[in-house]
Amino acid sequence: MPTVNAVPSNPPQNDLRQQATHTQAKINVAAAQKLIQNEQYNESFLLLRDALQDPDSIDDVRTMALIHFPDLYMKMALLEDVELAARTYASEDVSPDRLPADLDYRMGNQIWGKPKARRWMRTWQAMIQVAVMMGDYGRAIALTTEILRINPSDNMGMRYTFGSILLLSGRIEDALSFSLAWINAKNGTPLRGGCAFERPTGAPLSQDVLTFHRVKCPWVVASEHFLTAALAAFRLWGDCGLARQCLSMGAHTCPIVMRRILGGSAKPHGPWIGPSDAGPEAARDYLWLAQDFWTTPNVLAWATSDKEVKDMLLQRCSREGCHNRETSIFGFKHCGNCHNKIYCGHECQKADWPLHKPSCRFVYRRYRGLEKKRVVPMNKLVSRVEDALIDCPHNIEFRLRSIYTSSDEDSD
Repeated sequence: MPTVNAVPSNPPQNDLRQQATHTQAKINVAAAQKLIQNEQYNESFLLLRDALQDPDSIDDVRTMALIHFPDLYMKMALLEDVELAARTYASEDVSPDRLPADLDYRMGNQIWGKPKARRWMRTWQAMIQVAVMMGDYGRAIALTTEILRINPSDNMGMRYTFGSILLLSGRIEDALSFSLAWINAKNGTPLRGGCAFERPTGAPLSQDVLTFHRVKCPWVVASEHFLTAALAAFRLWGDCGLARQCLSMGAHTCPIVMRRILGGSAKPHGPWIGPSDAGPEAARDYLWLAQDFWTTPNVLAWATSDKEVKDMLLQRCSREGCHNRETSIFGFKHCGNCHNKIYCGHECQKADWPLHKPSCRFVYRRYRGLEKKRVVPMNKLVSRVEDALIDCPHNIEFRLRSIYTSSDEDSD
């Protein structure tokens, strides 16, 4: 029986239509980037909104709205369009409106494991940041509460700023309840991601909880929870045992925050958006949100009167064998190159240079490589940043630097 050559079938019309939509969306995003460079934001807004017809452009448009548009209301308007497109796209995997009220750890992780739902939740994350910048704390709280309800294990790290947002809105008891929920959960996941908002009693933390966070697993709960709890407890009950415990733990887990507050550093003008090695820049977002609370006269006087906290914050000279210690915060100067070492004077810095030079040069080369590196095109940067966010959202600053400088680490 003679063989009949198979005739290649034409691609389905739906595939052709999707390919055309994808191509047009890429053209629109590229054109919008050029318009943004010329500060033609209204024209770029329309192009980016049209690009949302392609689901693959959702991340590009969201990032451009968050970074490149100077007007906050235009940012939010475009992000609302992105959220609608992302929600429609996510409904193919999960129906956001049909989720139960209380999701357990397992179900929350299943939702986070769906890439389409994850893209939709990250759009909410961008809307929360813009809402805070606009002073719309009610909207930021509503969105954060919903994210933590859907994903109580908080893979996006929303819990690290939520307590400060609650304080900004005047919900002092809820801020304390939220922070204590994560502190007392230790390595677990509290109900609704800490948003059950049970009325706090003011009882001190148990010794078991303090030992866990100070000795066993100091990295589990960030210092923001302890500092938020300290502020809220002091606002509610004054200089109580719970407030002193949380203040001490906050200074122990992240002393750079308290050093900046008690040292009189200027408040950051906005959130940190550059790369970082989880160094002093890690304190920037918290100080941007909460520094005004700490600089009020009664709170500042209370924090500075705690001798144990001040002893934690005063640093010693980095040169081995030198036992000099600061008498006031920022009394010693950091290495001007890497900012990682601190010296009591020029003689100690000069004597320590042979030992410090290798690590100092390494850090300097990374920063120099960052300055030399050309900016990654937006469509490539977004995909690489999103990949970095999947597994470890709290270390995104370090991963961002890796994206920019990985090819420069071995260059002289």
